[in-house]
Amino acid sequence: MDIEKIQRALQAFADERNWEQFHNPKNLAMALAGEAGELLEIVPVAPEEAASVSSNADLQSKVAEELADISLYLLRLADKAGVDLDAAIRLKMEGNARKYPADRVYGSRPSRARLPQSELPRAVALCHPEIYSPGDSRGTRTTSQTSPRWSPGTFASSTCINLMAPLWLGS
Repeated sequence: MDIEKIQRALQAFADERNWEQFHNPKNLAMALAGEAGELLEIVPVAPEEAASVSSNADLQSKVAEELADISLYLLRLADKAGVDLDAAIRLKMEGNARKYPADRVYGSRPSRARLPQSELPRAVALCHPEIYSPGDSRGTRTTSQTSPRWSPGTFASSTCINLMAPLWLGS
């Protein structure tokens, strides 16, 4: 995949439609999150069903379409934010390799026990926004209303695990 070639094509596509005005990092990040949500709606939640994606042509086609949407928004966002995605991915993979050496984590799934203490409030707030104040970086328990963006039960536990994976993997 030639990232720069795709980014040039995306820029031309936006220019031809006068959409550049809408392509700021915030809007692109929101669109990217929306597309990721659409992917979550398509992929079966149960692990045994999710494994069937590669053997179900219709499901695989839908997943491919959403992955393409996600990829296009990701590339456009990287371009607009001035991020060298190739270099950023390489650095991230190197950091994850140092943080999770294969000889120490082989066959084990990251758990909250391994999550740095500084990340616990953020992780819990993603899964249980109803018990944390919006924007409270300390994760202090509260009785206030939840953030307008989130409501209790927004995420099923399996989705919550998916959201937390980047935290566990060193995002």
